[in-house]
Amino acid sequence: MRSTIFRIVDAITAVLARLRDEALRTTIRLATPPVRDDRGQTVAEYALVLLVAAAIAGAFLLWARSSGRLDAFFDAIFERLLGSVDPQPTPTPAA
Repeated sequence: MRSTIFRIVDAITAVLARLRDEALRTTIRLATPPVRDDRGQTVAEYALVLLVAAAIAGAFLLWARSSGRLDAFFDAIFERLLGSVDPQPTPTPAA
């Protein structure tokens, strides 16, 4: 009879210990703030930088097109390129 009482007391003690541990884990989980994850932050920053760069480039192209400077810019480039080309290239000797 006495050993049965000890087994019951041991079982109740084990259940109470499990309940205490679970309550402690729940309290700790609820008391600690969630950890913020920084994965993806760099990708978002690069995306924003690219959007700003595209907006600046678009604004520059609109300004250049409306002022007529874009056509003058490309005309100057092609004139220099065509001016630097030798109209009578010298043949290279065959090796």
